[in-house]
Amino acid sequence: FLELYRRAKMDYSDLLPRIILLPIALVHDPSLSWGFRTLHTNSFLRGECNSLLEPESELGHPCVELGAKQVVPVMSLDALLALLLGSSAEAAAASGIAPQGRADGTPPCVVELKVDAQGADIGIVETLRTSPWLLAQIREVQLEVSAPIYKGQPGKREVLERMRSLGFVLQWHRHEVVD
Repeated sequence: FLELYRRAKMDYSDLLPRIILLPIALVHDPSLSWGFRTLHTNSFLRGECNSLLEPESELGHPCVELGAKQVVPVMSLDALLALLLGSSAEAAAASGIAPQGRADGTPPCVVELKVDAQGADIGIVETLRTSPWLLAQIREVQLEVSAPIYKGQPGKREVLERMRSLGFVLQWHRHEVVD
């Protein structure tokens, strides 16, 4: 996690006042408020391919070269957002009624997510399905989608279908598509 902090500090120094960096990994287990999982590491691109998903070692891709395994703290996205958004989210979830918007008509909270979880991205976002009020707070989700290189990683078409089932609409720009 220290390496990620260093990269954020160097590459996004202008955004640091708006970023919350936490030493946890997100998992696709809904409502998990605390736990531990095995992180599969490798040295490719200084650890950018580390994943909680086990690599498909037969592929020959540099991201799947086996390295050390580390035990890391984890929680689910729905649990994290409930903590960050405070008691409003908890009260809304308990009552089934979302809190009223601000005086200017905007929702009480609008969240934009960027998830880069090395193959586990859609599973992490899907934890929000258990809390409709939290899901309604998400305005935009940016995911990294690629050909599967980890065990259990869904393909591009499946990710798109699962995002649609959550109510999201694909928006893309040709210059953002790498492959």
